[in-house]
Amino acid sequence: MNLSRRQWLSGAFGAVGAGLWGMKRSGAEAQQRSPKNLILLFVQGGWDITYTFDPKPGLSTIDAPEGAIQEVGGLPIFAHASRPKARAFFEAHGGVTTIVNGIQVQSINHPDCAKRILTGTASETNPDVGAMTAYELGRDLPAPYLALGPNAFPGHLGSIAVRTGAVSQIQGLIDPARAFPPADSGHQRFAPSPAEAALIEAHVRAGAERVRATRGQTGYNTRRVDDFLASLDRGERFKRFEAAFPAELSFALDLSVQTGIAVRALREGLSHSVQCEATFFGFDTHQGNEAQGPLGEALFEALSGLVDELGQTPGKASGKTMLEETVVVVASEMGRTPKLNEAGGKDHWPVTSALVVGGDLPGGRVLGGTGDGLEALPIDMQTGAVVSDGTLLSYSNFAAGILEAVGVEASSYLSNTEALHALVG
Repeated sequence: MNLSRRQWLSGAFGAVGAGLWGMKRSGAEAQQRSPKNLILLFVQGGWDITYTFDPKPGLSTIDAPEGAIQEVGGLPIFAHASRPKARAFFEAHGGVTTIVNGIQVQSINHPDCAKRILTGTASETNPDVGAMTAYELGRDLPAPYLALGPNAFPGHLGSIAVRTGAVSQIQGLIDPARAFPPADSGHQRFAPSPAEAALIEAHVRAGAERVRATRGQTGYNTRRVDDFLASLDRGERFKRFEAAFPAELSFALDLSVQTGIAVRALREGLSHSVQCEATFFGFDTHQGNEAQGPLGEALFEALSGLVDELGQTPGKASGKTMLEETVVVVASEMGRTPKLNEAGGKDHWPVTSALVVGGDLPGGRVLGGTGDGLEALPIDMQTGAVVSDGTLLSYSNFAAGILEAVGVEASSYLSNTEALHALVG
């Protein structure tokens, strides 16, 4: 079915007025949700939201790609024959997907926008929603927050984050020899035998117990000793996952490799939150904006693989799948300008969109919206409907909504911020 933009907006807003998006929920009610895993899929560069999520055909104010608004998987998608993988994703998973449009990031600088959309704040020292979720719901796991891309912000929760990259922390944890200079550097390495390793561990643990006996009279000192001993156990548990990681780790891992690691890390209890990143897709199209089409196709191919695998993997609860137990958030740091520039590209724009998939959340919905100039429109935070007397949706509202969706009390981290309650229904 092909729908005009005006027909779609009229029908959608009318449905909202009739209460289609369900009952209002408070933050306290959202806390009754069972805790969820979290996968953050960050799309580096700033995508053009008019290609799929936020259709704007036939407007003189916006240079839109070719396509037509079609209802796909219950969602109004801007579809075209050149973008079959985007359509295929929504055909298969539209029923468990929510599109969030009109998110204001209030900046056009890549680093600033990345930290805002991920942390819900303008501070680079604050933890992102992945770190908050991991700390609150899975801090005792070997690698509570597994970051596979550069745009992760553990903040003051850095002790629970394990990262890959050019100098891979993960490699050093799996194989301590990789944390030292290479063998041909002239440095002689000590490689203990199993018996020697056992003696070393016994010595370290005995030393920790001596500290507990002599200086552990206060609760703080006792907790630090316990933390140290727990870290030894977590390190050994982490090494059991060596086979899950490629021999060479870097921020340039193929996205399908990252998502495969993410599913295994959650399934086998290595992590509670995983950050993946499309770092090599080049969405920052200041020239040749038509590249957004094939870039989006590559993204949706990887995303389809991730959601398919989660949906086919049994969850921890009886009768549940990992997709029902995991919230997948797909976001980019910014959008692109409404009009093309002289180089046929689009520049930075402070309004973006996001996808929220799975997590036993309602799907087949569009929350928020933008106007004919791609400006954010005010919404009702309880329903997600565009209303004239509503509130503009900021990055902080969105981040708080994600925390609420995974079962974390958002006000503990984002005070004085109303969550986008509509995410939980």
